[in-house]
Amino acid sequence: MSSESTASKPIYSPNRIRLKTTDQNTTNEHELSSSAASEESHTLLSETVTTLASNVYNELERIIKNFGENSVKDLMPVMISTLESLDSALNEREVSKLEIESLKEQNEQLFQQYEREKGFHKEYQQRYLQVEDHLEEMKRENDEKLQSLESIVKIFEIKSRNAADHVARLEEKENETKTDYKRLHDRYCELFKAHCDYMERTKILYGTDRVDQLTGSQNASRSRYYN
Repeated sequence: MSSESTASKPIYSPNRIRLKTTDQNTTNEHELSSSAASEESHTLLSETVTTLASNVYNELERIIKNFGENSVKDLMPVMISTLESLDSALNEREVSKLEIESLKEQNEQLFQQYEREKGFHKEYQQRYLQVEDHLEEMKRENDEKLQSLESIVKIFEIKSRNAADHVARLEEKENETKTDYKRLHDRYCELFKAHCDYMERTKILYGTDRVDQLTGSQNASRSRYYN
């Protein structure tokens, strides 16, 4: 094997493992160099892809040694693209895992907040129902009191009308009594005046002694009549 390198083909650089090919006179021996490039890919590639790439290129090295470089020439770009896609997919999966974990935490927080809000809503609803029941009870009591007061007012109105009618009748009766009293008083005055006139005429006609005698006999007759 010659130490002079006539051709070097980068296969997976800068994040790839580089496959060195050396061509010297008769052998066209291929060597897989993974020292510095492998160190760099280990930090930039995922561990799974790095391990898989190492295994694949070890197998490709064996194939190249047995069958020559042309046997894997068309396969190398496909393998490189596949490994890159796999690494990208793994990175995306890790990002997705982180996003899923973040979404799970957010979902848990939202669920806890929802449960708290649900509890608050239930508590407020119970309080609202209690207040509503209390207001309904107060309204019912006030309606009953109002109906009772309206009944009392109606009773007082009836009594007031009856009292007013009674007062009107009493006033009418009083007026009638006053009228009768005035009529009787006038009649009494007329009779008394007639009696005085009669007595005066009698005194003139019969004299004072005769009038006193007649008056005494009339009084005695009245006493016997009433007794």
